Amino acid sequence: MRIAVTDTNIFIDLIKINLFKIGVSITTTEEVINELLGYQQAVLSPFIESGNLIVSSFSADDIRLIESWPIPRGLSVVDTGLFLFAKTGEDYLILTNDQLLRSTCQHYHIEVHGMLWLMDLFFEQGLSTGLELCEALSLLMKGFHRLPLLECKIRLNQWSP
Repeated sequence: MRIAVTDTNIFIDLIKINLFKIGVSITTTEEVINELLGYQQAVLSPFIESGNLIVSSFSADDIRLIESWPIPRGLSVVDTGLFLFAKTGEDYLILTNDQLLRSTCQHYHIEVHGMLWLMDLFFEQGLSTGLELCEALSLLMKGFHRLPLLECKIRLNQWSP
């Protein structure tokens, strides 16, 4: 089974558009959870408690490795930790909207996807209706200008009832 390692901005966006759903096995790090605001953590809490969202902690050795890794300028320590976590895993992919993290993953041949891929997955698996996804994507487009406009329009047309 594919395991998605998710960064902070994906959680923030999913919570913002009220679309946090589990379609794949998801794991993240304690550091990512700690970057979220209290109400965002509360949204994720039932998924953590049920085991649908796994939160991993780094050991002291892991932290030393993260701190010693030659990270690209601008990549946060939290994102570096996610990258190394996915890099050492068997069948991990990373979910992020962060361009630098995406580029780093691609350079090291780690599968990486963003919000649109995740929304496609929700639609394909029947976790969300077309109407829900259209409303959510429209909301995201208002506040997140880095989404590819043409790809967004294609999906809005595809998902429209």
